[in-house]
Amino acid sequence: MEPSDEALCERVAKRDEAAFDLLVARYQERAYRLAWSMLRNAEDARDLSQEAFIRLYEAAGSFRGRSKFSTWFYRILVNLCLDHKRKHRWWKLWARDEGDDGTDPILERQPAPARDPVGELSREQTMKDLELWESRDKMFMHLSGGQAKRLETAKVLIQRPKVAIFDEPTSQVDLRGKRKIWDKIKALRNEGSTVIVATNEVREAEYLADRVTILHKGTKVVCDSISVLKDAIAGGDVVEVGFEDPVSGGLVESLKELGGSLQLSPEGNQLRARVSRAEDWVPKMTSASYEQGARISSIRVTEPSLDDVFLHFTGTALEEKQ
Repeated sequence: MEPSDEALCERVAKRDEAAFDLLVARYQERAYRLAWSMLRNAEDARDLSQEAFIRLYEAAGSFRGRSKFSTWFYRILVNLCLDHKRKHRWWKLWARDEGDDGTDPILERQPAPARDPVGELSREQTMKDLELWESRDKMFMHLSGGQAKRLETAKVLIQRPKVAIFDEPTSQVDLRGKRKIWDKIKALRNEGSTVIVATNEVREAEYLADRVTILHKGTKVVCDSISVLKDAIAGGDVVEVGFEDPVSGGLVESLKELGGSLQLSPEGNQLRARVSRAEDWVPKMTSASYEQGARISSIRVTEPSLDDVFLHFTGTALEEKQ
């Protein structure tokens, strides 16, 4: 004889995961259909029905048996759905009632939502790309930190919204996983979505951003393209030039007129310049060198990083904030 819902709930209160899995198996489909009947949105229904099971697991000890387990559980789910609707300004409320025989009239007459083969294929592919497919039957609470973050990102990617918002999408994700997530986000942007990413990771911003907004203590400091922000740092670009022979005094004077600060090596054949826009300074430098008959053997340009940009505009390095 199978244990009753009430007996299973009592075992869940003692953190019996096998009992919890049995309750999930019994109510997962009904919970989803109830949530869908209230929200009419498949993604929200999935999210809130899973959230209801998490609440069940956390609050199982508060079930006193004054009503049927199903009534108690549905009340948790309905309250979650109503809170969700209030937050999203949905004013039409749906009522539900439980029959005297314990059946659920809404669930009995509510058909399951139509299958979407194309959407299912997209979901499967996204989960496989983010290495979540093998964990698709796990409850959220059983996922690792990295899996939970990838799942949060996958939910946005699957919906393909016009405006997609990601909050530190690669936090707790390994290096290989970071690149996969970044590539998926860039693909979403290339499909026409507006993508907003909140991040403290310099490489992530460098890889994904067309424009960067710097926030400091909750206030917007500056917003512009990465190239413009880097160019705003006076002397931020470092140009190292190697010459085949020692540099003449005339060439040094000519280069000083181009702006920036110059430093010549003791041997006289290595020049280090700090300039604001290397892309403008380097062509002028090569022309001046040609006119002076100086032959260049190497050029190396280093741009400021976004951490340098953040420090320039706020006086605080990103590493210090983290």
